[in-house]
Amino acid sequence: MDPKALVYANLFAWDYDGRLPIDRPNGELSEVLRLSNQLLAAQIKQLKPYFIIFATGYDQIDPIIRSLFNDHFDGHENVDPVVPRKLWEFHGGGSVCYRIAHPRATHGHGEYREEALAIYLAGINWLLHFLEDFRR
Repeated sequence: MDPKALVYANLFAWDYDGRLPIDRPNGELSEVLRLSNQLLAAQIKQLKPYFIIFATGYDQIDPIIRSLFNDHFDGHENVDPVVPRKLWEFHGGGSVCYRIAHPRATHGHGEYREEALAIYLAGINWLLHFLEDFRR
C-alpha cells in the first residue's frame, strides 16, 4: 500500500436505523460486534496500515477496540499518557493507533483530536522521508 494512502472503514459493519448498534439487544449486538471485528481485523491484516485513527464516541467503545486487538492480534500496548475519554494512543496489529473523539464531539475534545492528528502527521512525514532516503 502506498504510504500516502488513506483508507476509511467503520468500527461497526453496519448501523441500525441510522444509529450505532450499541443500543440493540445483547444477542444482536454480540453478533454485530463479532462480525464487525472480523471484518476490520481482515482489513488491517490485508492493508497493514502504519497508523489507525479510531474517531469514535468513547462510551462503551474502548472495550470493543481492545477486543479487536486481543481477539485478532497479539493484544495492544498503551503509550503514555492515556487521557481518559479524550485521547488513547496504543500500538496494536503492527500499527500506531489512536482513539480520539468523533469530529462532532465537543467539550474539550478538539485539542486532543488536534494533538493526535499532529502526532500522526509527524509520523507520516518521518515515514515518507525514510522511504525517500531508502530508495536512494
